[in-house]
Amino acid sequence: MNRFKNMITLLLIVCFAFFLCACSSSEGEYESIRKFEFRFFPEEYEEEYSEVSKTLSLEAGTDYQLKIDASCESGTMKIYIKYADEDKKEYSINADMPCNEVLSILTSTASEISVVISIEPDTQGEVIAELLVN
Repeated sequence: MNRFKNMITLLLIVCFAFFLCACSSSEGEYESIRKFEFRFFPEEYEEEYSEVSKTLSLEAGTDYQLKIDASCESGTMKIYIKYADEDKKEYSINADMPCNEVLSILTSTASEISVVISIEPDTQGEVIAELLVN
């Protein structure tokens, strides 16, 4: 009888562990739906193109993440992100301070997200951004 109880207890523990693993792996997974890249070189710098921007439309009722990877070999750049009326993020990037950020944009927070990149004349670097959806 004692052996039977131990077997049932062990079986229940294995089942609970399986259910916890199954639930936790599907929750929070994001997949890429859009991606854009900008590469900057000092020899291609022109004042009128020292600022570039990208605006992405968001669907209501969906959770998003914006993943940004930016680095500079030389010079500096600033990245401004606006994703709601009052929510703004600003990042300064140079050779010593790369940017590897993931911003969460929850349901009904914004209908669009704007990314503006401003560079200095001697900037060599890149920005890779990816919009992820849950």
